[in-house]
Amino acid sequence: MSENTDLAVQEPKPIDAYRMSTDAASMCKSIVIASAQNIQGKKYVRVEGWQAIAIAHGCTASSGDVERVEGGIRAIGKVIRMSDGMIISQAEGFVGDDEKTWAGRPEYARRAMAQTRSISRACRSAFAHVVVMMNAGLSTTPAEEVPDEGFQGQEQKPSMQAPQEKAPEGESIISGVGNMTVAHFKKKDGNQGTKYVIHAGEKYETFSESIAKEAKRAKEAGLMVTITYHSDAYGRKLDTLVVQEPPREPGVD
Repeated sequence: MSENTDLAVQEPKPIDAYRMSTDAASMCKSIVIASAQNIQGKKYVRVEGWQAIAIAHGCTASSGDVERVEGGIRAIGKVIRMSDGMIISQAEGFVGDDEKTWAGRPEYARRAMAQTRSISRACRSAFAHVVVMMNAGLSTTPAEEVPDEGFQGQEQKPSMQAPQEKAPEGESIISGVGNMTVAHFKKKDGNQGTKYVIHAGEKYETFSESIAKEAKRAKEAGLMVTITYHSDAYGRKLDTLVVQEPPREPGVD
């Protein structure tokens, strides 16, 4: 008989993880909504809501490594699984010296906000799809990152400005798919073009018909998708969209 009494911690199967997220969305919905912050008519999830979602997944969210860097203060947030201490998500929180709201605040307050932002951002990276599952009109952008005036002014299309080049690093999220809209326009060569706007926590645009078809299939089947995107002067542009097919349970044809 082996003397090794260490217990192996098994990774949850994809279908179990999906069910856990569904349960968490139901369990935490009231807390997340109650603690959400309304900014310019749009609701954003605060750190309390993100931490509740993490706890429902058997995780804790914390922050450390706070330091002053060029341009402001940054902190590193982590989501840690309680069963085995594994870090499942990590993100940076930053308070810039150029932020009007925080420029005149004491150093301790700015350091605390950097930590708060890092926790919310780390949780958002791991659990943004849970907020979408709640279907409560909540943005997945952490409330602590939103300026008092919201993003309305920043989201307006520049009138005489060319789009910026694609960001060198793309971001990746897991989300559900909400509404989809189609817009037709005339290209410079006279041919007709089609743009698809896909709502998956945030608004994303693509000219790819195949991506739009996959997004529609995910929406109709109630499946999650993995999205990679980049941002330019006109908004978020989809690079890829992959439907997460839930695995069949053993013995189910």
